[in-house]
Amino acid sequence: MSSHISSQNAPFSPTEIQEVLRRIEERNICLKEAGFDFRAAIEAILRVALPLPQPILEIATGKGRFLAELARHVHDVVTVDCDAREQRIARILTYARGVAARIKFLQADAAKLPFPDHAFSTILSMNTFHHLQSPQAVLLEMARLVKPHGKVVISDFNDDGYAAMERLHAKDGMAHPRAVLDMEEIATFWRSLGWRVRCASAPCQQLVIAEAQGV
Repeated sequence: MSSHISSQNAPFSPTEIQEVLRRIEERNICLKEAGFDFRAAIEAILRVALPLPQPILEIATGKGRFLAELARHVHDVVTVDCDAREQRIARILTYARGVAARIKFLQADAAKLPFPDHAFSTILSMNTFHHLQSPQAVLLEMARLVKPHGKVVISDFNDDGYAAMERLHAKDGMAHPRAVLDMEEIATFWRSLGWRVRCASAPCQQLVIAEAQGV
């Protein structure tokens, strides 16, 4: 798949914007009923993670719920995802929230990104690693791309979060994936590189915050 950075000036109709906002709000309600308060989780993650040196790379745009809140606090973000349909939803959401000008969208594989070494001061990802079949490859790419003295913030579900998602998916007769690597293994990866690592928690989330010690 070829990579491209999309324009931030594309118009969206009021109808399309309202439909995206409606669907996201409905999803947030369903998540909260299942036991996962997405808004509270995002707010808690950012409280723990801030300040965030820029430029910033977000791994896995998704529908942009985390991104839209992140961009209220920072102004230089590149976000990557392999799913163009999800990214369009995120573009509409961030446009509606008035933060789209702070963001560049890149459609690409997070394990093989077209950036030079040490291109970003911070790299973040929320609720991504449990979807990855080869998380080690993405961790290595994050390590390649972060600057000396940079920061990596990875957040994913804890047991409460997985239980909430399993309740939600069970209504549709579906199963929710579990991570190949747990968060302690992710923390161990960063420690093995000599990084300073701290772990934290948020509603339904566990975080690994790793900071490079320079070269």
